[in-house]
Amino acid sequence: MSRALRGKYLCCPRGTIPLRKFISSPVGNTSITNEGLAQKINGLIEREDKQLPLSDQQITEMLAKSGFAISRRTVAKYRINLGIPNAFARRSEK
Repeated sequence: MSRALRGKYLCCPRGTIPLRKFISSPVGNTSITNEGLAQKINGLIEREDKQLPLSDQQITEMLAKSGFAISRRTVAKYRINLGIPNAFARRSEK
């Protein structure tokens, strides 16, 4: 939805308003910044079991239980931006 509204504006007596302003936050009903969501993902990864690291899908499911409705691809994007490797690369052998 946000891609469809990108670059589109509403001209009204109060001025020109971007239509994106009228859609809800991409993380559901809970208000959180991108940095806050990145910190939440980073915190989950820091507390994971190093022999059985969390997959992006598992992180998505954990965030959904906390009220953050984001996709697995979004979790992967945040993880990559944080410089965190995938679950296979994070696994430590004992």
